Amino acid sequence: MSKIDLFKKNGFIVLRNIIDKKIINECLKTAKKINPKNFTKNKYVIFDEAKNKKKYLKYFQHIEIFFPEFYKLQNQKILEISKNLFNQNTYFCSMGLHNKAPSQGTSTPFHQDNFFNRKKPPFELTAYIPLEKQDKTNGSIIYVKGSHKKGVLKHVPSNAKAFSATLQDFKSVKKNKIYRTRLNKGDIIFHHTNVIHGAEKNNSKSKTRFAVSVSIVGIKSKIDNKLNKIYQKFLKSNRKLS
Repeated sequence: MSKIDLFKKNGFIVLRNIIDKKIINECLKTAKKINPKNFTKNKYVIFDEAKNKKKYLKYFQHIEIFFPEFYKLQNQKILEISKNLFNQNTYFCSMGLHNKAPSQGTSTPFHQDNFFNRKKPPFELTAYIPLEKQDKTNGSIIYVKGSHKKGVLKHVPSNAKAFSATLQDFKSVKKNKIYRTRLNKGDIIFHHTNVIHGAEKNNSKSKTRFAVSVSIVGIKSKIDNKLNKIYQKFLKSNRKLS
């Protein structure tokens, strides 16, 4: 089965050794040097807080604006793959740095990106780029195969920072539809904006879990006004948790 057919069937594909590891290591070095004290009043940065009151970076929206080396992850190869998956021209939309700190990084609630991205038709995907090895010890990403075909399902408010909403009903998902990822530096997951996914918490005592998500949009896609109104209400409530 071709990569395009796999993407259409499952809603995601995992490609190995796509990004130059020198670029990955450069971004990882920068990510690990980010001092929370320098961004406490920055609306684009969200932290997890440990019991000892120490803050750990959880999410940094628009990371490339503050640290331009991250622009190197927006390369032509990624854009070409996205173009082929959607059979239309695509463009880079946004970027974010994610992290799950050792023993502190919380789980990511199951959701569909399009609840947040609000695209119609849903010609949008995320290129998820791990900056270091990811597995069940520091928080695997979990996908529900084929779930992108169901459209945007009902979400309810979430108490998880940086994720204002979570899927209302996940328990009904069949176990044989679950796919747990294992990723190395240089790998990329391309996942459809409607595919259901989440991530486990970081149970490691020493491993961080830095990764970058790059949003890529097809030129035929536009903002869904109905979804936008719902999302804005959730967003306003969630930001009060920061």
